[in-house]
Amino acid sequence: MAERPKVRRCAIYTRKSSEEGLDQAYNSLDAQRDACAAYIASQKHEGWVPVDKHYDDGGFSGGSLDRPALQTLFADLTNGTVDIIVVYKIDRFSRRAEDHLAVRTLLRKSGTELRSVTESIDETSTGKLMETIMASFAEFDNNVRTERTKGGMIARVRSGVWCWGSPIGYRKLSFGKGTNITPDPEKAPIIKLAFEEYAKGTYTYKALAEMLAK
Repeated sequence: MAERPKVRRCAIYTRKSSEEGLDQAYNSLDAQRDACAAYIASQKHEGWVPVDKHYDDGGFSGGSLDRPALQTLFADLTNGTVDIIVVYKIDRFSRRAEDHLAVRTLLRKSGTELRSVTESIDETSTGKLMETIMASFAEFDNNVRTERTKGGMIARVRSGVWCWGSPIGYRKLSFGKGTNITPDPEKAPIIKLAFEEYAKGTYTYKALAEMLAK
């Protein structure tokens, strides 16, 4: 009788940078999880089994490791309750090569492996090289997007278009394809008062905030 493969507990990690669409019945995190679950099922003969716990970070950037579900996953790695982490793509895990190297150190210490549904990475030398390359490409893509966003915002500001949210004391005005702001008659006096009182040097930032809140 063939020996049964050792059970290998697989945690699925999903991430989406924005919260847009997360309120839908079937969203991006669900799609990622289903793809990962199917991948784990295809490795059942190797003893792979999914853990019941979900590790989903919706609305969190991959440019930082400070994500609630990811930190919970790290804790479970330390506790020895996960053998393999499965992601849809490496960039769902991290978008900074430096962060990825730090994660790699944690994975090595805990004896945990990382697998990607759409990329050929494993614990072989070639697989680890591909993982490093993909992590670097993820960071490059993230940097390019950031540069484009900043460039677009600078261009909009120079053309007189407001690019951020609605600041207190102002209202948004839409015109054509752009947006601008105008003083809010009801709240503008509060902002004027804040500047005047602070200029007098009577209040600290905290004291001024407390006074305005009243």
